[in-house]
Amino acid sequence: MMNNKRYNPAVQRTNARCRRAFTSTGTIIILGVAGLLTAIALPTMQDHRRQTNIATAQQRMDLIVDALQEYAHEHCGHYPTSSQGLRTLSASAKLTDGSEGMVVLADVPVDSWGNTFLYISPGVMNRDGFDICSSGPDHILGTPDDITNWGAN
Repeated sequence: MMNNKRYNPAVQRTNARCRRAFTSTGTIIILGVAGLLTAIALPTMQDHRRQTNIATAQQRMDLIVDALQEYAHEHCGHYPTSSQGLRTLSASAKLTDGSEGMVVLADVPVDSWGNTFLYISPGVMNRDGFDICSSGPDHILGTPDDITNWGAN
């Protein structure tokens, strides 16, 4: 009996096209699924990053509050004035009379978004102390996302 299966170039090309089409279709499906997963995961990752930045800003503010408490302990209960600012807590601080200030912080931290903290002493919200505020993620003071040392944030 003879083998009826012969090499047919047309059939071979058709099979090759089918394999390529399947590969292209499979690639499109994989890219679609990857895009869908990214679209689902991205908002969650952005929210996690936002929450991490807020927590970091709060920790840096707590560090400043601790440094201010130490400063007040060494200065008969007085905090630096608003005009002296937080720079009086840093290693590079010089007092207005030219003398060296007490070093409490190596450098005054900034918030998670690279902005300096607003410092007011005597405080408006904390009348017996000081106010510290970060403008938060929107970089605008006076909005609900501000991070402060008074009340709920």
